Amino acid sequence: MKQLKTSTFFLMLFILLNACKKTTTEDSGTEQGTGTFTLAGQTYKGSCNAIPAIGGCSGKVDITITQGSTALCNAYAVPSSGSASLIGQNFNCNSYLICNVTLPNPPGYTTVSGTVTRTGTNSFSFTGTVKNNNTSVQSSISGSGTWK
Repeated sequence: MKQLKTSTFFLMLFILLNACKKTTTEDSGTEQGTGTFTLAGQTYKGSCNAIPAIGGCSGKVDITITQGSTALCNAYAVPSSGSASLIGQNFNCNSYLICNVTLPNPPGYTTVSGTVTRTGTNSFSFTGTVKNNNTSVQSSISGSGTWK
């Protein structure tokens, strides 16, 4: 079961990293926003991208904050406006986080609880608690980002 969860995580990661660049109509280039997240007191900064939420979650977006090749945090099914509770990973159009700060190797972190808020048309923030999938140790997390 753990191998299935890990495989699913990396499949979702691959999809997001390869699909979340938005092409502009002016120059067919890519535009990236910026984002930060703080996990267990350590802050990570990098690019922020969004795509329509996978799995038919109408009106929601999946957002990735990536610090080079070392860390990333994915916020799934972020609402188009307002706030939503972050719940455990479930793939049912409910908002949740999957983060990894030791790329390319796990451990990953998944949501225990928290809130994600759409702060503007192309911006969001989140705060909550995640657990290390290898040790079950819980840590605080917060972050925000904007995308183009």
